[in-house]
Amino acid sequence: MQRRQSFMSNVKNLRDEQERVQKKTFTNWINTYLIQCQPPCKIADLFPEVKDGIKLLLLLEVLSGQKLPHESRKVMQRVHCLSNVRTALSFLESKKIKLVNINPADIVDGKPSIVLGLIWTIILYFQIEEQEDTIMKSLEGTELAERGEKFKGSAKKALLAWAQNNLGDKYAIDIRDFGNSWRDGSAFNAMVHNIDPSLVDMEKLGDRTNRENLEAAFAAAESGLNIPRLIDPEDVDVDKPDEKSIMTYVAQFLKAYPEGSKKKPKLLEQVEAAKQAAEQERNDLRKISDFCEAVERELPTSGKGRGDPVENYKKFEEFRQQQAALKEAYEALLKRRADGHLLTLKPDEVDALEAQWRAASDQLNEWRWQLDSALPGDLGKVGGWLARAERCLREPFPDTAAGEPDEAIAQALHQRLTEHRAIFADAPAMRKAFQEARKSAGRGLPAEQLADIDRRLTQVQQDEPEVRQKLEFLESKYRVLAYFIVTERKLPEWTGNYGHLPEVEALLADYDNFVVAGKLLPSVDQALDSFRQQAEALKKRDSGKSMPETRENDRFATEATRKWDRLRREVQAAPEPLKRIAESWKQFLDEAEAIESWLPSAQAALRGSAEERDSFFADFANWEARHRRLNDAGGLLTANCAPAAADEVRQRLQRINRQWKELSEGHKQSERMDAAEKSRKGYHASTTALTDWLDRAKQLVEAELPCNVRCIRENLASLQATQDQQEPMEAEFKSVSKTAQSMVKDLPEQTVNEMLGNLKIIKDRLQNLRKRLPERSRGLKSVLPNVESLENGLEELVSWIEAGERLLAQHGGDSEDKTIEEKIEAHKTHFGQTNYFKSVLDGKNRFLTKIKSSKVKNLNTDEVDAQFEDLNRRFKALLSRAEQEAQDMQAAQSSLKLAKDWLRTAGDRLEPLTSTEAGDKASLASRLDRLNDLINSEEEGAARIQAAMEAVRRAMSGASPAQRAKLQAELDELQRAWDAHRERAQQAKADLEDTLDRLGRAEALETDLAAQLAAMESRGREAGGAKNSLDEKRDQVEALQRLLDDVQSMEPDLNNLDSSSQPQLQSRLRSLAKATEASAEKAAAAAADHEAYQQELEQLTADIDELEDEARDLDTAGTADDLEAKQRLAEELAQRRSELYSKLQSLNAAAEKVCSASGAAGRDRVRGEVRGLKNRLDGLVDQLTTRRKQLEQSANQWRGLGEQLEQMSAWLQEKQAQLDDCSQPRDTLEEKKEQLIDARGLHNEVAAFGKRLQSAEDRLRGMASQGLSGSPDQERQLEEIKFSHESLLAAAKEAAAEADEAVRDHAEFKEACTDAGNWISGLGERLAVCSDLTGDRQALQSRLDRLDDLSRAQAEGEQRLDKVDSLAEAVCRRTGSSGVDAIQAEAGDLRVEWTDFVDSVEQAKRDLSDCADRWAEYEEAHKLCTEHVRTAEAHLKAAEPRPNAEEKSALADRLSDAAAWADEVAERDFNGRLHDAAADVAKASREGHVTGQAASLTGRFSLLRDQLSDQAAVWRGHAEDHGQLDREMADVDDWLADFEDRLGQCGDGRGDRFEIQARLATLAELNAEREDGFRRLAALQDRLQSTVLPATSGAGRDRLRQAAQQLQDRWDSCLADLGRSRQQLDGSCAMDSVRGGLRPGRALAS
Repeated sequence: MQRRQSFMSNVKNLRDEQERVQKKTFTNWINTYLIQCQPPCKIADLFPEVKDGIKLLLLLEVLSGQKLPHESRKVMQRVHCLSNVRTALSFLESKKIKLVNINPADIVDGKPSIVLGLIWTIILYFQIEEQEDTIMKSLEGTELAERGEKFKGSAKKALLAWAQNNLGDKYAIDIRDFGNSWRDGSAFNAMVHNIDPSLVDMEKLGDRTNRENLEAAFAAAESGLNIPRLIDPEDVDVDKPDEKSIMTYVAQFLKAYPEGSKKKPKLLEQVEAAKQAAEQERNDLRKISDFCEAVERELPTSGKGRGDPVENYKKFEEFRQQQAALKEAYEALLKRRADGHLLTLKPDEVDALEAQWRAASDQLNEWRWQLDSALPGDLGKVGGWLARAERCLREPFPDTAAGEPDEAIAQALHQRLTEHRAIFADAPAMRKAFQEARKSAGRGLPAEQLADIDRRLTQVQQDEPEVRQKLEFLESKYRVLAYFIVTERKLPEWTGNYGHLPEVEALLADYDNFVVAGKLLPSVDQALDSFRQQAEALKKRDSGKSMPETRENDRFATEATRKWDRLRREVQAAPEPLKRIAESWKQFLDEAEAIESWLPSAQAALRGSAEERDSFFADFANWEARHRRLNDAGGLLTANCAPAAADEVRQRLQRINRQWKELSEGHKQSERMDAAEKSRKGYHASTTALTDWLDRAKQLVEAELPCNVRCIRENLASLQATQDQQEPMEAEFKSVSKTAQSMVKDLPEQTVNEMLGNLKIIKDRLQNLRKRLPERSRGLKSVLPNVESLENGLEELVSWIEAGERLLAQHGGDSEDKTIEEKIEAHKTHFGQTNYFKSVLDGKNRFLTKIKSSKVKNLNTDEVDAQFEDLNRRFKALLSRAEQEAQDMQAAQSSLKLAKDWLRTAGDRLEPLTSTEAGDKASLASRLDRLNDLINSEEEGAARIQAAMEAVRRAMSGASPAQRAKLQAELDELQRAWDAHRERAQQAKADLEDTLDRLGRAEALETDLAAQLAAMESRGREAGGAKNSLDEKRDQVEALQRLLDDVQSMEPDLNNLDSSSQPQLQSRLRSLAKATEASAEKAAAAAADHEAYQQELEQLTADIDELEDEARDLDTAGTADDLEAKQRLAEELAQRRSELYSKLQSLNAAAEKVCSASGAAGRDRVRGEVRGLKNRLDGLVDQLTTRRKQLEQSANQWRGLGEQLEQMSAWLQEKQAQLDDCSQPRDTLEEKKEQLIDARGLHNEVAAFGKRLQSAEDRLRGMASQGLSGSPDQERQLEEIKFSHESLLAAAKEAAAEADEAVRDHAEFKEACTDAGNWISGLGERLAVCSDLTGDRQALQSRLDRLDDLSRAQAEGEQRLDKVDSLAEAVCRRTGSSGVDAIQAEAGDLRVEWTDFVDSVEQAKRDLSDCADRWAEYEEAHKLCTEHVRTAEAHLKAAEPRPNAEEKSALADRLSDAAAWADEVAERDFNGRLHDAAADVAKASREGHVTGQAASLTGRFSLLRDQLSDQAAVWRGHAEDHGQLDREMADVDDWLADFEDRLGQCGDGRGDRFEIQARLATLAELNAEREDGFRRLAALQDRLQSTVLPATSGAGRDRLRQAAQQLQDRWDSCLADLGRSRQQLDGSCAMDSVRGGLRPGRALAS
């Protein structure tokens, strides 16, 4: 666990270090670009300073050269920060930069990993990926060029290849990555040396440390190559340098020196051009400033409207023309300031000039307005109105950076909008007044002024809608923002920490007032809708422009909608927590008050009697629930309320919980006391229940039982249920016995004796019942088959007798509906079973005799005797009546059947001929022929029907009136069926003849229409298909339209067609019309798409031609002004290039539409045209990119020497302050190391500063050679800098030496402490292993031996600690005061740790010795108990099958004795000795498995003990089962002997009729007893196989199987004899069947 924590700690430290290095590197990199802003700026702390997005946007502006919109306010709200960050991310996405897991909220929250990831993405794109082409060019002709394609898309691989190409072969440096390959500084020095060999000495690299080499390279790159120092040596010289930081720094070299070497100096012509541009810049500043001063001087004398109006306006017009002439130069100065391209002017000078220009412009406007207002009459009024209108239009929009609340801004915008509308409401009237006044104006007024007023009137009317729209839009926008801010201000009040109940209710009331009564939600929805409408209006107005404001408005609308959705959800969700807290307050107060009132009463109830306690605490569960609700409410309140309220709730809750805990413990104690009383009551209740059960069981065994299956089975089920309850009752008896034993110690002797006597009686009754229950069950089971045989079939016999009686009673009557045939058949069917039911009745009588002769006690047969006496009497009476009725019914029955059969056959022949199913002409004619044949055969059918009817009438003469009526009804029905048949045949013939006539007429029309339809389908196929040219597609549209007209004209003819094929032809026509219409629409769309594509192609070709012509003007550069003009032209062309790409995308989309509807040749031609335009545009883009870079590299060539000297002086002062701080003593080793690094770094920086001095001197001399000599002050300042540098260099060297010595001493002390600590920790780990009390006795002894070895290490420990003390004294001399305490404490802690270790060794020895002794005692007890287990297992192993019941009974006795021995051993050795020894070992050694092992052995023995008891009972049962089997086999043997005797009396088939009938009756009786025989033998086999044989040994098992097989063979022989006798008697019976009415086999049917 400790190693894992250490590993995780190392990972966290590594991650923190990586984050620190990246943060510093990226901050330095950003500052190298932010310093180019106007005014310059920088970032001190990366994460918080990018939250508002302002500096992020500034960075992107510098990197891209584009102006980006941003929100800038004194107080930045989160919504404004999110807006800026989203603008930045949208800009990056527009550059096709992939942003993974970067969202604006994380940047605004300042999440380190997300911020670093975003900056790294920017660095990759702008620093490395944009240089990919340069890298590929630099790799041309090298081995790496072959792998160049693989580098595309991978900035890391491309940059690594560039570095390898520049350094690998030339300097023999192996650069494999951006990690350890750069750690020693060789690669960085080689990078600098490759560019300028004079800056570094490569031969000194081997003599210096890594950090010294790194410092030399960084200093040389900064001073000699102007490569900013982004990282420090200590950031690189680590085990795992940060790759991203190194890549960022190396990319600086790529951007500055892409070829890996210094560029050539600028040409002299470029220097002259720069000088001229600087001079022109200064002249423009002077001219503009002079103009502004002239305006300021002239306005007081000429701006009041006095004097000649013509002269005054002429003078004004002169100034206005001067301003127009200077405007271009003024705007150029502002642009160079914005781009940071000023040559000699400072930004402050341009700022002052801008203020002058604006003041002059305002003064000129005021001058103009005064001149207009001074005009006479209505013209003056119009002039005054025009002044107000122009002021209104030119008034700037509210400054969002002023920090005013959005609500105030919205109110100001509303007021301004009101004024705006009021002013421009008079616009039509002013226009009309001006026109009338101008016509009637006299001479002397300036015509130019009137024309200017006319033009301005038109202009303000044109500008007014745009300004008004913008005002309306801004008002709605800030109204929405105001709602958001006030809502966000309210939400924390509703969702924060809550106070007491009144405060929460007040918040709820405030919510209702603000949201519900104030209608917040509909108001914001209305404001949002208004904003969207205004934004959509602006978007439509600017649809022809590409304005960032439109995108920003769309984004704001989306974000505002999303934000309002979130705020709406929060607002709607706010009342629920408030209500929940309010409810919790109410619940808490109510429950607390109730429980506080109830607790004293509960305490008093605890002191009362048991009945009082039970009565009072009957609803204790309810109070527990209320207590839980109190705690739940209190927990919710403490978690969500303010600290004061939460503390109050917590204290009250703790006070109640303390009282509740005391009460609960007292209640539990009283319950335990009451439990003892309940045990006594439980004992009496259990003994009473046992006694009641025994009484019920005795009554069940001794009760008198009626002789029927239901009662016997119910009694058997009750007996079985009682037997099933016997085990639980015996278990209950054991439980009661244990309860009694537990109560013995607390009861008097007399009560104990009574309890034991009562238990003895119950035990005896249980044992007696165990014997009587099986006996009763066996007796009932033995008689049950006979009772079942008696009842089986009895219901059938009774039903047969009752049915015969009903049948005889119905004969002779005429009320029934049966025919004579049905009555005859019913009589034969019923009384044909007479002999069978006679044999059944005789068999039942014999079963009754057997039941009565059985020895089953308490079985009552009186009811059965009476029932069978009645059955015998009724059976005899039925047979005597049946013989008299046997020959009274045998007359007429076949003629009617013959007539019905013929009519059914005729109907079957007619049915298919009358079908309405359509068919062809041939099939219909065939059907007509067959129908005629059928009609011709009707005479034969009539003759047959007449003959059948006469035969039936003859048969009716002897029938009863009811029978005659029924026969007559059937004859009438037959006549009606015959008439209907003849009518159907005639109608079918007429229908077929009409159908054949219509088919002939339709065939001709069908043939003609099918031919026309086929021709049209062919035309449709010819007109379809893809076409290539525009003309072909237009022809295709016309052809398809003509075909569609022809198809529509054919539809009426097809509708009039009367043919079976009409639906098919109509379907084909509709399909053709639909397909033709779809093809026509598709062809028309394809033609329109092709025409639109052709127009876009021509327009884009013309645009590209125009852009190429203008791009040719950028080929050569001229003067500085020309250069600036070409830069503006290049930027304009770049913007137009984006528009052309958009048009190209639109053209490509149009081309794809054309291709989708064209053939292969057409698609190739169209795509070739688009591809050609794209290639031309891509080539033009490359050309523009190259020229823009060349033009940009011609800017910013001069810097002032004075500024450089000031920076150098400030740098020396800063380093002097750093040196003073670096000389102070440090406390910790890390601080001293940092001090050493700072001192060395400071020394290297001061040493490297000499090159900067030399550079300044060279520059001063170079300027002097060009006639730009510095001033004497600058030369004197340079000398002072040189002197300060020499002094600072010496002091820095001395400070570095002192810091190095301090670090060495402190590091040696730390190393000694670490070694000593590790050594002690190692001994501690060995001690931890040796102190482990787990394991067996041998393991403990081995650890004792190893502890002796640890005791012998004390002398070495003392030596190590003495060394630590001496080193600590040396370190304290160069350490600060607080650090001295830490060093002394560290040395003291080691001494204390060593002392604790020595004491722990001695204590471990004592613990191990004690634990080993306890182990020995446990092992001895475990060995004894293991022997007991083996003995018990041996007893169980001896429980094997026995040959007879006597040996099984003896085995049960031996197992019972073994179970008694096991009870004695378990209590003494397992629960006593083994358990105590295992508990001692577990307590001493924490070996939990020992108690588990002991419990396992005890459980194993307990299981064996239970098995011994169970086996004793099992083998006693086996003995009883074996005895019972012997008795059952004897019973079956007797039954078979009786069956064989009776079967032998049946003899063969000889004898007279009466003898055969008697034998048949005996066979029927024996046949009925077959089921009984099967059941007896099956039950015998079941008992033998399932219970007896598994528990019987080999010899006994063979004897039992042999006896059972003998019985089975005898039974099989009886069945065979029974079958033969039946066949013989059936043969004899067949001869006398007519005379005696017997049916063979009927007597034995079952």
